[in-house]
Amino acid sequence: MDGQAPDRRIAVAIFLSIAVVLIYTELFVKPKLAPINQTSSLENSASQTNAEAKTAPAFKESQKNNKAQTFAAVPETKNLTNSDYLNAPSVQVNTNKYHTKISLLGGRLISFTLNDYKKEVNSDEPLNLINSNLNDFPLGVSVTGFNDSAVEYKLLGLVSNNNFDKNITVSDKPLKLELEGSLTEDVSLKKILTFSNNSYLFDVDLVLSKVSADGSPLKLEWSDYFDPKEKASRYNPKLLTNLDMDSSLDRLPTTKFEDKKLKLNSKWLAFGDNYFTSILINKNNSSPSNVISKDMHVSYKLEGKQDVANFSVYLGPKNNADLEATGYSILKTIDLGWFSFIGQPILSCLKVLNNFLGNYGLAIILFTILLRLALLPLTKITLNSMKNMQKIQPEMAALKERIEDPKQLQQEMFGLYKKHGVNPLGGCLPMLIQIPVLFGVFTALRSSIDLRHTPFALWIQDMSAPEALDIFGYGFPLMALLMGMSMIAQQLLTPTAVSDPAQKKMMYIMPFAFTAMFLIFPFPAGLTLYWLVSNLLSIIQNITIKSEKDVSPLLATIVAGVVVYGFGWGITLI
Repeated sequence: MDGQAPDRRIAVAIFLSIAVVLIYTELFVKPKLAPINQTSSLENSASQTNAEAKTAPAFKESQKNNKAQTFAAVPETKNLTNSDYLNAPSVQVNTNKYHTKISLLGGRLISFTLNDYKKEVNSDEPLNLINSNLNDFPLGVSVTGFNDSAVEYKLLGLVSNNNFDKNITVSDKPLKLELEGSLTEDVSLKKILTFSNNSYLFDVDLVLSKVSADGSPLKLEWSDYFDPKEKASRYNPKLLTNLDMDSSLDRLPTTKFEDKKLKLNSKWLAFGDNYFTSILINKNNSSPSNVISKDMHVSYKLEGKQDVANFSVYLGPKNNADLEATGYSILKTIDLGWFSFIGQPILSCLKVLNNFLGNYGLAIILFTILLRLALLPLTKITLNSMKNMQKIQPEMAALKERIEDPKQLQQEMFGLYKKHGVNPLGGCLPMLIQIPVLFGVFTALRSSIDLRHTPFALWIQDMSAPEALDIFGYGFPLMALLMGMSMIAQQLLTPTAVSDPAQKKMMYIMPFAFTAMFLIFPFPAGLTLYWLVSNLLSIIQNITIKSEKDVSPLLATIVAGVVVYGFGWGITLI
């Protein structure tokens, strides 16, 4: 048995595991969605679903013995278009955080623009979370299989000279908009929207004057749009997230979500990417819910009671403070993976550093320096173990030539380790301890909305997107290439106990493979910056730990950190 096998195989396994997990996370994530059951009976057909979205219910009395209490629905088809909602009378509500517009046709949300977030980097256009490509806008209400898409609502109150106020600013007290639509001469539906000035959460309460004859519950529907072929989905995918009745969380990426019909039980359902989300919340704990995805459109419904239904909607950024303030456990929509217990503190640390430094790029650099200093004892153990293993290579080679019996060779190998005080796993165990930290940093930097549209310096104007220096119209990933070069240099300077030429060649190829992965599947600039700085400091630590001179790795790391931070600060001034 080769005495280097445990050390070598674990080292290679660690490196390959990191590469596999990163690629798998970015491209092929398909989280388990156990409670979801696909069903063909959710709706009779996709065409029926489309018809429902364009059907205005006209109701007629039935069941004469229960005439005062119930109604039955008879569909009356109207072909409504996107522009019908946009051109209908509407009311705009303004808060400190957003401006939203509600069309009185169908009582639908037709725009929701955020005050503090822009659509594009270096743009003044605010981000609108209601997609203009929707066939049917959010906040549809359905009962007995038909919805209120063509109902002409009236705004109760806020009326002067036969005209309603079209532009309302919310004060310190919550604003309540009460919409009422006539389904028949004596059957009405009220849709009550309550907005607060400093929250992205608003309430939607439904009141039906009569219950349906078939006992169908009121349902509130949210509609959204996605493009599974969008290039950005590789590092900023959209997900459907469900919190079910036993508080377990399931995620389904849109790449695995085309043309599906799902039936769930939900406390809330959310749809969004790493940075923004729309969340439909059932205020009465949990209820059955339906999800339909077709032609890049997704709609999901939560059920209430037969005559009343109480919901809340969160529409806004995945900001820890705003999500946590709602009290509905929607902070869980932030996906930090298995290592969220490390990722969350890292995000908090970066926010503190950014508040002090005023630049997230500098915050990442300083955080990386502090992290490399904290991990220096483990780095020393790893490198010293590898160096000691390298020193006993001649004796190990002699044992292999002299002893043919595998068991005896193994015993002699362990005796050699003991004689020289070498632990064959000493170089790998500290590396294993650092893996959770690595993935914690990865998920934190990938998922933080604070990095969105946040500039660092020079051509890097968005830390949440891949960087590319424009050279004659071609995007040149300069920082990613520098990161790859630093990784290659780090590998060359790292001591290795591997003696076989083929195995050495494989170890040297891996940094090139990692660099190619960063170029083919670009990562956010914030993550690339972290990796580049971490590699540079690791190179300094490797050199000083290997050196026979009396050089303090701690002092060398501090000096190198000051130089790297100074360079980073300098380019922010250009």
